[in-house]
Amino acid sequence: MNHKAAETVQLYAHSSNESSSSSLREFEVGVSDDLAELAPHIVFTPYIRALAAELSKGCETPLEKARNFYDFITLNFKYTYMPAYFSLEDIPGNCARTFTGDCGVFALLFITLCRCAGIPAQWQSGLAAEPDFIGGHDWVRFYAAPFGWIYADPSYGIGAVRAENEERRRFYFGNLDPYRMVANRAFQAPFTVEKKYWRTDPYDNQLGEIETAERGLMYEEFERRKEALMCEEIEEN
Repeated sequence: MNHKAAETVQLYAHSSNESSSSSLREFEVGVSDDLAELAPHIVFTPYIRALAAELSKGCETPLEKARNFYDFITLNFKYTYMPAYFSLEDIPGNCARTFTGDCGVFALLFITLCRCAGIPAQWQSGLAAEPDFIGGHDWVRFYAAPFGWIYADPSYGIGAVRAENEERRRFYFGNLDPYRMVANRAFQAPFTVEKKYWRTDPYDNQLGEIETAERGLMYEEFERRKEALMCEEIEEN
C-alpha cells in the first residue's frame, strides 16, 4: 500500500511521518481511510488476518461478516478498565488475545476486523448523554450495501450480555440509542485547531484538551463538568 501525495498530519505521539512502517498510511487530510490500515493500531497483522478469515467462513455478504465479528466480541469478551491508550501497543491484537478491553478497544478490534475483511468501517466517539448520566464513549459504524452506513456498539453489546439481555445485545448491531453526542468520526484524527504541544490523548477526543502558552495540560490538571440541562421526548404527529 503506497503513500499518497497528500498533506500528512504530524501527530503528537507514537506515529509520525518518519515511521519505519512505510507501508501503513498515516492520517491524511481529506483522504478517506475507511478501508485502510492506520499505524500503530489499525494494522492487518498475520493474527488479525487469520482471525478475520476464520470468522468470515461461510459468510456470503459483508453484513454477515460484520455480524460474526460483532457476535465474536460481544459473546466472548469482558469489559475492563484500560490504561491510557498512548501507553499500549497493538490495541486490537492484544484485545483479540486477552478477550478484555473497554469501549474504545472493542471498537478498534471491530474496525480492524472489518477493514481487514474489505468492509469500510469508521470510528465514532463523543458522549453517551443520557438523562441521568453523561460519559465519554466510543462506538463504530460500517458500510454494507445496499443498506449504507450501519452502526454497531460492541461495548454496549457486551454490557447487554452481562445483564443477560439478548434482545438488547442484538439491538446494538445495526442500531444506536438516541443518547449520543458525536465529537469524532476518525481514530487519531487531528484537532481542527492544531495544538502546539503534545496531546494528552493522541488517539481519541471525547472531552477536548487545554494548553497554556508554556505546555499542554493533563486531564487531572483542570476541572470539567458535564450536565444534561434538558431531556425532552418528541412526540410523533
